[in-house]
Amino acid sequence: MTRAAWCWTLLVTLSALPGCARTVTVGHEDELAFGGDASTGEDLLWSAHHEGSAFDEWLGDGQGLQFTERRGQLEVTTERAHTGTHAFTATITTGDNELQQAMMGRNISLFEGRYGAWYLLPEAPRADYWVIMKLSNGSDTDRFDIDIEAKAGEAAYLRLFEHSKEWITEPASVAFPIGRWVHVEALYRATPNPDGRLIVLQDGEAVLDSGARATADDERVTFFCGSTSRSVAPSPFRLFIDDVSIGPGAP
Repeated sequence: MTRAAWCWTLLVTLSALPGCARTVTVGHEDELAFGGDASTGEDLLWSAHHEGSAFDEWLGDGQGLQFTERRGQLEVTTERAHTGTHAFTATITTGDNELQQAMMGRNISLFEGRYGAWYLLPEAPRADYWVIMKLSNGSDTDRFDIDIEAKAGEAAYLRLFEHSKEWITEPASVAFPIGRWVHVEALYRATPNPDGRLIVLQDGEAVLDSGARATADDERVTFFCGSTSRSVAPSPFRLFIDDVSIGPGAP
């Protein structure tokens, strides 16, 4: 099965889930954390800090998605946190050549936005493709995956995959740090016009760029954070994620 085919498993399943509306109305405003710094004073459209009960910030208004497949697991934990005392873990156990998934998602209608999350890899991975962030055109149409690529004996790097064109960038020139919190942010213009674009920032530095292109049929965006792959080592791999946000902004 091709990568494009297995990614449809997530999208088709999610589109059938109850309570998974395709758009979200702004629920509250908060400070925008560019590169994780909440002192800029800009307004967020949505954020999740995981200090409440389970995944209420994601799911409480009916606009969130929680999805696991096979041996994927999602849990709120106090073991590690970027801020506060809680984060969440996305754990997958691979080795049987089956797709393993553990993803949280949010639906929003937004022409130009910033989609960010803090990640912590507690150990160095081995993975040819491992999705940690995804931007889809609503819950029905897969568009862009932000992956970690870590070939045997090499460091980990972010890389950008476009459906259905496959890889559209080489790995980032800056290695993805291990053992500390790293901010990954996607600056995304969702449009059928040729001036669409996706730029990926790692700790505030642009490391991947789709270039100008049509990115979506409309402004519907489903933003995913978590862990999806057929093969990640060591296995199981437990990925920590915290302080996830969506805010206004342009690439």
